[in-house]
Amino acid sequence: MPPSVSISIRPAGARPETLMKSVAVAITSVDKDLSLTFLTLSDQIQSLLVQERLMAMLSGFFGALALLLAGIGLYGVTAYSVGRRR
Repeated sequence: MPPSVSISIRPAGARPETLMKSVAVAITSVDKDLSLTFLTLSDQIQSLLVQERLMAMLSGFFGALALLLAGIGLYGVTAYSVGRRR
């Protein structure tokens, strides 16, 4: 895997998307063989939080499943107890 360099640019008052083309032209004028990928800060944060969101969704799903199973179990025990008293 080739080495990579990360460059952060913060525009003064402009949107980051407007600078992408001018930065790409400036960098490719130095070396045309470079591979460029532009990500905004919000895109970088979203990609970093994917695993945490997946774990939270799975935990919520299994918690709801456990609650459902506990409710079914309590219903079964209560129905059995009522049936034996009759």
